[in-house]
Amino acid sequence: MGANTIRSTHNPSSPKLRQLANQLGFFVIEEAFDTWTYAKNGNVNDLSRYFHQAVGEENAAHLKRVNSQATSWAQYSTEAMVWSAKHNPSVLMWSVGNELIEGFSADVSHYPDVMRSICQWLAAIDTSKPITFGDNKLKESDFYWNKQAAQMAELLSQLESPQGVVGLNYANGEDYDRLHQQHSHWIIYGSETASAINSRSYYQKTKKIVHDTYGLTSYDHATVDWGAVASQAWYDTITRDFVAGECVWTGFDYLGEPTPWNKIDSGAADTWPSPKNAYFGILDTAGFPKDSYYFYQSQWANNQTTLHLLQAWREDCLYLDEQGLVEVVVYSNATSVQLLFEDEQGGLKNYGTKAFDTMTTPVEHAYQLYQGDDASKTPHENLYLTWRIPYQKGLLRAVAYDASGKQIQKTSGHFQVRTYGAVAQLTWQAFEAPIETVQELLYLELSLLDKAGELVSHAQELIRIEVEGPAQLLALDNGNPVDHTLYHLSSRQTYGGKLLVILALTG
Repeated sequence: MGANTIRSTHNPSSPKLRQLANQLGFFVIEEAFDTWTYAKNGNVNDLSRYFHQAVGEENAAHLKRVNSQATSWAQYSTEAMVWSAKHNPSVLMWSVGNELIEGFSADVSHYPDVMRSICQWLAAIDTSKPITFGDNKLKESDFYWNKQAAQMAELLSQLESPQGVVGLNYANGEDYDRLHQQHSHWIIYGSETASAINSRSYYQKTKKIVHDTYGLTSYDHATVDWGAVASQAWYDTITRDFVAGECVWTGFDYLGEPTPWNKIDSGAADTWPSPKNAYFGILDTAGFPKDSYYFYQSQWANNQTTLHLLQAWREDCLYLDEQGLVEVVVYSNATSVQLLFEDEQGGLKNYGTKAFDTMTTPVEHAYQLYQGDDASKTPHENLYLTWRIPYQKGLLRAVAYDASGKQIQKTSGHFQVRTYGAVAQLTWQAFEAPIETVQELLYLELSLLDKAGELVSHAQELIRIEVEGPAQLLALDNGNPVDHTLYHLSSRQTYGGKLLVILALTG
């Protein structure tokens, strides 16, 4: 996909994650806390309960590198994070916390002092990596405790050894511009961006929320009230040289926070079964990529040509506007893309070629933007290509070209989609795995296809798995937010025509 950084929200990462990051070439932002002295969202059993408490004599006798029973749990937790990870080449920055003035209403006038203490604990062990935090209040100039948030950011910015970096959560382009103008000495980045909400393989709507099915459009059009769609968040980043980059919420869907059907009290969020997991991910809980995966790949992965059509071409799975037109989106980093359609009788129609212009920032970061006569008036929507064409059964195909007009043969993504029929076959493909797990776990992607080999992307068929030989079934997943089937059971429905099977190899 082209990502190069993992922010370990909102706790320190595991040694295994850091080991993989070391091997695969990812940076890691190690994060210590999700709150400091106040319980967040009413969770009175979070670390705030112990933050300033001393570890005590009994614990001090068993904890590593604790020289005094008066050491606070805050200091111990901070130092333990650094000692555990400081020698990992993947660790890029230490984060002192996330949205520290969120989820409660209380006096935080002492928070700049807490920040100062944590920075001192960090610097006493390691001065080679910058210190940062992820803050969502700096952008709110009318927020009551904005002064304290600004003091904390200023404290970071004045650090010299190590350096301090200010992370902004859910800032938009105007926020970046204003804060940069007011604090030009701050080094800033988007520590948490987007929060786009999408289902995989859901094209019946192009906008917003579908309450009757708990489906969220796979088009890049849906986000939470405080966030931005994927293309908007990236456009706000790439067009500003003073913004170092972005950390997208999130890489994967995860259990909990099924916004917009999220709640923190007991009971179903809406009708049952209500969603169990978030929709924020670029990949779903089964690890299957949503279409946004290929948007990011088209922007970040310069070592390959992305060419990806949104994956459905069947009338009952699509949204047709009042003119009977379908929004066809192509994510690509090719110079130009041609859209072709072949009907069931073999007739070919050319819907034209659209070419990107290369845009260059003052410090020569380059990105592509479509600026044709039919370009969107919303700039970020021109980071990808859009056609609106009438629906007809057949084959839709995208063709990529380089700057010399030569067709690019090798591309990443799904460059064509065909009107599919009934399920006629089941295929499987093994996921590539890290070397050390090849002899331990096997991940299989099962797909339901029609007789022509096209994915039946709306198929929800019950699959039962039986294992023979030296292997054990560990889990099944389909990425469906409203499927509450236990993961360890041997049968589960497909979702979007797919099912993940995880086997433990015992021979």
